[in-house]
Amino acid sequence: MLGDVFLAPGLLHLHVRVTTSPEVNVSFRQFDPEALAYVMTLKAVPEGHVFDVADLQGTLPSLLDVIDVTNPTDSEIAVNVSVLIPEPEGFDASPLPLQTLFLPPRSIARVVVDGTFFNRDLEAVPFVGYRFTSLAPFAVTPFRERRSGVDLVVHLSPKCVGNHEVAGDY
Repeated sequence: MLGDVFLAPGLLHLHVRVTTSPEVNVSFRQFDPEALAYVMTLKAVPEGHVFDVADLQGTLPSLLDVIDVTNPTDSEIAVNVSVLIPEPEGFDASPLPLQTLFLPPRSIARVVVDGTFFNRDLEAVPFVGYRFTSLAPFAVTPFRERRSGVDLVVHLSPKCVGNHEVAGDY
């Protein structure tokens, strides 16, 4: 669909917007031409107002967790980004505000998970969750990039996302 994969210098970030009725199931497959196999299936994410993305890690050598936030509307929207840090036994995690994204109409903003996160006992945690909220509808697409030694994207894999408005996501 996108040309000769053996001639491409790296993976291409492709954004597709599909409008369907709720009973239509849409998915996309990533094909690895060297292994001659499908290596990933990505289910389309419906628009919503509250999303949680789990199992995110700060920047690791050659790995990067990324979340694309999409504004499908014809006006600017604000999306609040919070981090959910796992806490020690007996304590509940609560969202801590990180930033507010202001997205122009029909645009995409990229959020990169980086740094080290600490719980209330000042212990580094191996993973966190991000929560995205807005009064306007939007969508999130989280994925992990694996990069080569020359900083070339060589593999993409989807991350788990929960939409608070879709039954069965929680």
